[in-house]
Amino acid sequence: MKLVIYIIHIYYSTQMSRSSPLQQFLKEHTYKKDKDSRIQHTHTRIRDDKYSVKGGAYYIVGADLDKFYRLYHEHVFLNGNKEFLTESQIQSTKTDVNVFGPILLDFDFKHPQGTTKRLINEEHIISLVSLYLEKLQKYFEFSEDAPFPIYVMQKPNINIITNSDGTQKIKDGLHIVIGLQMSHAHQIALREDVKKDVALLFDDIPLDNEWDDILDMSITSGSTNWMVYGSCKPGNEVYRLTKLYNVFYSSENPSDPFGIQTEDHESFTNNVENFTKMSAQYEKHVRLILKESVASMLISDTGSKRRPNNNIRVIDDDEVISIQNICTKEQLFNLVNRLVEREKAKYNNYIVKETHDYTMILPDEYSENYELWLKTGMALRNTSDKLFLTWMAFSAKSDKFSCSDIPTYYEKWRRFDTGLHCLSSRSITYWAKQHWDEVSKSGGVNEYKKIRDSSLDHYIDQSIKNKGQDYDLAMVLYIWFKDNYVNVSYNKNIWYEYNGHRWVELEAGVNLLKNLSEEIHNIYQVRMFDSVNTMQVTDRDEPEYKAIEKKVLDLTNLCQRLRSHTHKANIFKEAKLLFYDKDFYKRMDTNDYLLCFKNGVYDFKNKEFRNGHPEDYITKSTNIDYIPYNDVLSHHSEVKRELEIFMEQLYSDKDLRTFMWALLSTFLIGGNINQKMYMFIGKGSNGKSMITSILQNMMGEYCGQLVESYLVNKRQGIGSATPEIMSLMGTRLAIVNEPSKNQTINDGVMKELTGGTDMITGRKLYGDTVSFIPKFTPMVCTNNLYQVNSNDNGTWRRINKIDHTSSFKELKDYNASDSPDDIKGFNMFVVDKSIEDSKIKSKIWPRIMMSMLVELAKENMGIIVPCDAVIASSDAYRQQEDHLSAFITERVVANEGKKVKKGELQTEFPLWYRDTYGKRPPKITELYDAMDAKFGKYTNRGWKNVTIQYEDDEEDEAEMGAF
Repeated sequence: MKLVIYIIHIYYSTQMSRSSPLQQFLKEHTYKKDKDSRIQHTHTRIRDDKYSVKGGAYYIVGADLDKFYRLYHEHVFLNGNKEFLTESQIQSTKTDVNVFGPILLDFDFKHPQGTTKRLINEEHIISLVSLYLEKLQKYFEFSEDAPFPIYVMQKPNINIITNSDGTQKIKDGLHIVIGLQMSHAHQIALREDVKKDVALLFDDIPLDNEWDDILDMSITSGSTNWMVYGSCKPGNEVYRLTKLYNVFYSSENPSDPFGIQTEDHESFTNNVENFTKMSAQYEKHVRLILKESVASMLISDTGSKRRPNNNIRVIDDDEVISIQNICTKEQLFNLVNRLVEREKAKYNNYIVKETHDYTMILPDEYSENYELWLKTGMALRNTSDKLFLTWMAFSAKSDKFSCSDIPTYYEKWRRFDTGLHCLSSRSITYWAKQHWDEVSKSGGVNEYKKIRDSSLDHYIDQSIKNKGQDYDLAMVLYIWFKDNYVNVSYNKNIWYEYNGHRWVELEAGVNLLKNLSEEIHNIYQVRMFDSVNTMQVTDRDEPEYKAIEKKVLDLTNLCQRLRSHTHKANIFKEAKLLFYDKDFYKRMDTNDYLLCFKNGVYDFKNKEFRNGHPEDYITKSTNIDYIPYNDVLSHHSEVKRELEIFMEQLYSDKDLRTFMWALLSTFLIGGNINQKMYMFIGKGSNGKSMITSILQNMMGEYCGQLVESYLVNKRQGIGSATPEIMSLMGTRLAIVNEPSKNQTINDGVMKELTGGTDMITGRKLYGDTVSFIPKFTPMVCTNNLYQVNSNDNGTWRRINKIDHTSSFKELKDYNASDSPDDIKGFNMFVVDKSIEDSKIKSKIWPRIMMSMLVELAKENMGIIVPCDAVIASSDAYRQQEDHLSAFITERVVANEGKKVKKGELQTEFPLWYRDTYGKRPPKITELYDAMDAKFGKYTNRGWKNVTIQYEDDEEDEAEMGAF
């Protein structure tokens, strides 16, 4: 039995000591305490000697947190490793008192001795959940549009601890996550409310501890970390999801307003997106409005009462109002109208007024549906702080709105995030346009167009009043086309145009310049004709005749200027400033979970196919139409079967084929989550060029070409033009040209490309230098493997070698005695040369394969587990490239009493390496490490009981053998 335990210990020690992607990630995010910094660690790891796990503290926030979840999910749930990680709870800060996490409940039950089985049953759990729902009605205004989840977790068994005196402690636990955002102050109050009645629910089972001890106060207060789901304390079992409830609210039955629906929990955490929802740091749980009776219960983490600052500057920088003084809708609308009129008078601050107008014409669903209402507020917050009152006026369209809730809404407003990644005025404009364009198709009035035209009228009037100054005309151009064009480089005059669900680079903004001569010219021409008509029906003696006549002359002059090359050039210079967006490159193609097609965008996060939005900032496209999978099954089943047969021939091993389908699907999601470079290896006509062709035709612009020299040469100097690197920006797959024989890979560059965090820098010819994080996965299709000098795990864990063993030839090239059945039996198939043109270049196969892969990608979300065949092939490749072991095997022999000094290796190893491989040897220190690993640590006397066998020694032995 001890031997078995020892073997298990060795196995897990080995597993945990390996530099897994998660381990490497944690190492890179180790928390370093700074006495002058107020930043605290976000995660900790509990030390476990049994599995050789070192304790630690880590700081993981922002985009890094998403990456952590993916790596952790793969490490624990897909690869089956043990972990001991905890996460801090979301805490309030002095600047933001409304950063709230979910409601976390930790129940620790103690039972009397003699208890042998679990006493807590499903009836207890559902009663407990119902009690919490009842008590929560005191705190929140529940909404029928805001269902929320409840996660219940238990260990597989009760915990029986035998003390040294023979007595026993019997413990059981229950973890519950309620998917509602709630401050710790309110959670503490909720705990007190629950304690009053909870004992009655468990009066049928014996308990040895009181409820103040059972319901963990340290978790409720937020002062104690929460165990990351899937982790456990050393020596304990893991809490597993045993119940998943979806809670619905209905106002039709006030006495019993909640419906509890049991969902499938078995496969819930197979998806990393679902797994993150159970985290203490998940910030996207349902946000409900606090009832006025508890809204003032704002207590800091230290327990002192605080009053939020409800004074805001929404009218002018010099005018401060208290939102608590807004008691009626009439007061609210008066303030909003003052805001709009003041902003309207500011020529350069049109965005506030325009965004307000577009917000107020959003359809009712945006004020009634909680999520849409919240998104509207977030977009307004990221546009201007002055738009808070607009959000309130918009909210007042709903019957649920009450002015007494405005202070609560303002606290919510203050916590909304801002920045490049957030919703903005563009989002609101798009929502309004999308709705009213549909209304107009049915014959209704297009309110969006009315606002746009009236906004334009204002700037046209300004331009006429100012006699057509260049800036005024440029502003008219901007107002009309601001959603369709953007200037991304003022000096280089680089433009993008929104067209076909994405942004497309536009040479020097020529289409916009053309619109200046056509669309904008026509607008002024219509104004001129209207004024001419008015002048014709006005008597010359009328006082206004002179003014109309002057306006006609001014408009005529303006129309001429809009057709003049010189004047247009000056107007366009001003327009470049207005259309300039310095952050466009930073936003471009950064959403790894959006994939653009000719007919729309697939959103893997939300698992939906939709129209593209300008704020998606997509510039790439597959250049094929997306076909829903149901359409594939009903209308293209024959093509689907053709692809399945092709993959069966290409990868005859079932496990390898399953892996390959999954691998191809990961290319649809950006970021190279698996941190791999895949090497497709095979001699002759083995189908790898065919699968490459399918991928290229399927991925379109998301598939790039990585020149082979980039992986084998030193990094190019900063400032050099690297258009081949710039072409890879935003791609998901980079196919590497086949390396020549004896090419050595630059492992530093390879790590940089596959790490997922390192910036690479490129510059187009005559363009600006741009730094970006590679989103692509490198794929090498080759007959010649790279030589790899490095033998560290950081290099080899990134390399996956995939063997292609099938053969596709013409029938005449096989032996005459081979029958078709014999050929298939040896992974040999008759090639169909028509496939390239009839199936691939025609996009028939690529379109259907894309639909099949989308189905896989939306489930695995870009994460893949290598199969045994790939692991074995990659390990064999590593052994083949282990030149240090080859030298030791060939030149270092056992010899009792002898020793080898470092100086001998410094002389012999470079000679041997150059003779064997014909190139510069690796660092001698790497050989020292290999010698230490094989023969023990080096001492002053050298490595003991070994000696170097020189070539002369081998020749002498051969000559002696001849006698």
